[in-house]
Amino acid sequence: MISKYIANRLLPLLWIINGVAALGYTLIPSAGERQFTRTDAALGRAQSYRMVVQKKGNEFNERWLLEVVCPDRQHSRQTDEPANPRWDLRRSVDIEHIDVGNRSYIKFFKDTEWKAIPFEGIMHCGTVPFLQDGSLFDFKHIRAFGHIEKKGLDTVAGETCREWVITFREPDRAPKVFDFCINSDDNLPRRIKTVDGSFQLILTNWNQLIDIQAPELSR
Repeated sequence: MISKYIANRLLPLLWIINGVAALGYTLIPSAGERQFTRTDAALGRAQSYRMVVQKKGNEFNERWLLEVVCPDRQHSRQTDEPANPRWDLRRSVDIEHIDVGNRSYIKFFKDTEWKAIPFEGIMHCGTVPFLQDGSLFDFKHIRAFGHIEKKGLDTVAGETCREWVITFREPDRAPKVFDFCINSDDNLPRRIKTVDGSFQLILTNWNQLIDIQAPELSR
């Protein structure tokens, strides 16, 4: 009788304890969520970086170079070339842009001259395109909606990084899968790519000196 009495009193308590433990377990961030939280914070502290974006399409292959040095220097170059070399090369695009302080410069095509233009006021210091702009690659979006899976180590531009595979699933649609490679020492990304190879983003020169100077203008 005594043991039955004790059991009847302990069972509800055990249920409460197990329920609290299960709730606590679900609230604990996963290793992937913790990594992307650290990476999001590291991005906000970055003072310089070089980014190369490559996109392959049915009609054009796009390449975008962006170099940023805080607080007020950046250089970018966008080139679009027909995916088929037999297509009309006159449809190619080659635009280069430099911001130094509150001055901007641009040139169209490789062999043309630089021109001064009105400052647009768009600086990427403190932010990284694609990663902090509300897009699919935004780390806040990843932590909220993506399934994060830890993978092995890889090397990008001579630096070691850990691969994290992110999967987004939507009803009645094929899953979207991306591969992030993040350096464990500084928590900054080195590469992002799609599994089909149509998109790749390489990030290097984090917090290193990048020489960006105003171009000489012809008179």
